[in-house]
Amino acid sequence: SLLQEISPTVTQPTDNKTYTMGKKKGKSITKEESPAQEAPSASSLVPEADISSLTDNLLPPQKRLLPAAKPDFPGTLGTAVRLSTNHFPLALPSGVVYQYTITVEPPWDRPYRRSDKALYQQVIRKWRSVCPPAKKSPYSWVYDGDATLYCTKAHTDIPNCNVVVMVEDKELEFRVVDVKLVKPIPISQDIANWAARGQSGQTPQTALHALDVILAQAVVTDLEYTTVGRSYFRNAGQVLDIGMGKEVWTGLFSSVRPHSWDKGGTRYLATLNVDVSNKPATKQIHLTRDSREMGECYVGQVLGRRQTRDWRNGLNMEQVDILERDLKGLKVRYELPNGSKRQYKCNGLVEPASSQKIPDLNQTVEKFFQVTHKVKLSHPGLPCLWWLGPISKTIYIPMELCMMMGQPMPRHKVLHDESVSKMIRTTAAPPMVRQERIMEELKRNNNMYKNDPYAKEFGINIAGSMAQLTGRLLPPPSIEYRQGKQVKISQQNPGKWVQRSQDNLYKSGMELSYWAVLDLARLSKGEYEAMVKQLVIVANGVGFKIKSGADNMMYLHSQEQRVERDFAKLIEEFEIANTKLEMVIVVLPFKGGHVYDTVKKMGDLKFRVPTQCCIKRNLFKPDGQVNMQVLANLCLKLNSKLGGINHVLAPQSRPDLLKAPVMIMGADVTHPAPAHKGQKPSIAAIVASVDPQASQYEVEIRVQES
Repeated sequence: SLLQEISPTVTQPTDNKTYTMGKKKGKSITKEESPAQEAPSASSLVPEADISSLTDNLLPPQKRLLPAAKPDFPGTLGTAVRLSTNHFPLALPSGVVYQYTITVEPPWDRPYRRSDKALYQQVIRKWRSVCPPAKKSPYSWVYDGDATLYCTKAHTDIPNCNVVVMVEDKELEFRVVDVKLVKPIPISQDIANWAARGQSGQTPQTALHALDVILAQAVVTDLEYTTVGRSYFRNAGQVLDIGMGKEVWTGLFSSVRPHSWDKGGTRYLATLNVDVSNKPATKQIHLTRDSREMGECYVGQVLGRRQTRDWRNGLNMEQVDILERDLKGLKVRYELPNGSKRQYKCNGLVEPASSQKIPDLNQTVEKFFQVTHKVKLSHPGLPCLWWLGPISKTIYIPMELCMMMGQPMPRHKVLHDESVSKMIRTTAAPPMVRQERIMEELKRNNNMYKNDPYAKEFGINIAGSMAQLTGRLLPPPSIEYRQGKQVKISQQNPGKWVQRSQDNLYKSGMELSYWAVLDLARLSKGEYEAMVKQLVIVANGVGFKIKSGADNMMYLHSQEQRVERDFAKLIEEFEIANTKLEMVIVVLPFKGGHVYDTVKKMGDLKFRVPTQCCIKRNLFKPDGQVNMQVLANLCLKLNSKLGGINHVLAPQSRPDLLKAPVMIMGADVTHPAPAHKGQKPSIAAIVASVDPQASQYEVEIRVQES
């Protein structure tokens, strides 16, 4: 990012300049200027910011303050291009915004949940029309959905109010109490002070939170939108089907980012970062009843290829496990025989209605509905939903009386691999299409905030176009193979190159002497022999030797249910022969499922044997011939996993960094979701290069209990 040198003393700018927005961390947003132009100092971007008392640890690191005589940024290599960023300049409030605390008392005793936000927003929307101070200027009040209000004016002695709102066709009374002024927030000044410190120190989170709440208020109170975190989705917007009873909602994500950026004499202190947002959700369809309008029922879609023709008469243990993992924690609507409806979360599945007894009544669920509600169940062999509410309840609902509600997938829910793949394919879009979607959705949102009553009241304006900057398109590197042979990548098609067999051999080709094929896709004898024969030919053509004699390899047919046992059997057979198994190639019938995780667990963790999974339909073309390109891609992975080097950067393409002894390192840590904190560990990993070309890496992984 573009950094400016900050001197201990500051020359204050004149008061007639406009101050507003800036840059996202990791990306620079600069004014249109040639590489030779000097960047404006951070001290010139903000008014009345005294930094003379700052200590050294609040200033940018010295290595980033480059000498003016020999600047390293911006560079000159490559072709200059104009770029549009998904950031929109903001004009911030010139005065002070006041923060309040507030308490909403619902007509129930349970603690506040994040899912209450939408309802509480409707409560405060009604409160604005009945509370005297808010009634005078309703758009000067915004609410974050929890316990914080922001207002353009300071108020004291705000009375407590009772508010009635409709909740699932019922009128419920809420109390809004203890509205108290906390502090004034000089938003522009707080962000300006942060910019004056070289964007170091604590980010002005209170000011940024206030801006996010103000700009989101019109959407979160609009019943035509559904909000999830900082993303919002039009209820009538585009929906993409990804199978397994799931769909994808398309909308926008927005967040205010602090900056210090100059353009055309205007100083910007913040931007609104906007991007396309895609959220997986459940379809709103009946659990067991197919329909002409909605297609197959939810249970049928979830079971997918695991469903049997007569599944409505009863589910096997595998089907119950799949369905319970999918349904647990999701909202389901139960329609009573008398027509009334209730909506709760599902806790899990229990026995079928024909055998599950209600403890208090000592009769089966099927008998209860027949006697009490005069309803004869059509599918008493299906499991019942365990009371759609508190776990302590012992009420069970027949599946055939329930409908899945359309809802965003909870964070802890994992999509099926097939759904993930389909979601990636259907949501991927070129940059220009994404830009068009962003602009289109912003215009639907109060004409890019120009008609937003809350933004107007707080004095916030958003630019009508994306921020522009100058970038550089770097030339693609050249690739080096064995014996110094090079392949130059085309400037017109920089994302790929052709490796010619027999000519471009791997830099360091390994030898695979002892290996096995674990077949879960039921390859025919002809398919198996053709795959092995062509794999050996392709490997030899790129300098990677594979032995395929009877003493070198083993074939074993397996199934998903016994993959662990068969994997262990392969290890045992090679140990008996006093040879070390070097690789297991696993042929899968389809992508996804638990079998992939099982194979990796057995290979990487238990037996420490490299594994390579591939899908049968990718190995063979529609006409039954082996797909040679797929085999070439497999060889790249096989050689790397055995410790070989496929290719390196050509000497003229290597950065100066690699011209001296250096170790390239990378580290990351993955934390469990908040819902699993204390139950699942954090996983930390670090990798480091161990060769001059930075092409071979060692890795260390540690599990850290939280």
